[in-house]
Amino acid sequence: MRILLSILFFFFSLSLYSKENLYLKIDTASSQTDSDNDGIIDIIDLDDDNDGILDSIEGGRDTDGDGIQNRIDLDSDGDGCLDAMEAGFTDPDGDGFVGSSPISVDSNGKVVGHNYLTPDDINGNGTHDFLESDYSVCSGGGGDDGGGDDDDSGSEAGKWIQLGSDINGKSGTLSGSQFL
Repeated sequence: MRILLSILFFFFSLSLYSKENLYLKIDTASSQTDSDNDGIIDIIDLDDDNDGILDSIEGGRDTDGDGIQNRIDLDSDGDGCLDAMEAGFTDPDGDGFVGSSPISVDSNGKVVGHNYLTPDDINGNGTHDFLESDYSVCSGGGGDDGGGDDDDSGSEAGKWIQLGSDINGKSGTLSGSQFL
């Protein structure tokens, strides 16, 4: 009986550790991807595109339907305005990475010096602005976000003002935003 159990255990062990089973359990092609080329592979990297928004917030969805998941898409909603800017962060050189390039990242792939605060949701509708294609800080707001008060009552609360003269989609910069 003992020999039979040993033989059965041996065959069972072989099936658990065969090349085929290991191949199916470890996908080295996708597990070694470094989407933002910062030296931290995506399975460890907490910000796969260095836009200053955590992957746990961006998620694996593809909001704009361009075939690129939000976690690696620098313009998740496809409105021509980079996520870093729509999230309320700075991107002075307009490359889509938070801060000025070259950037440095820590061992978790987070941009050094960035605070990783919650991305903006100016209208408070529960959807971050970088995911709303009908709103863009690059075009001064619009849609249902940040539109301001146009009722001629004299109140200008919520209107966007342009603080830089080179706001032109992906190639432009925005030095900040401010409410009047």
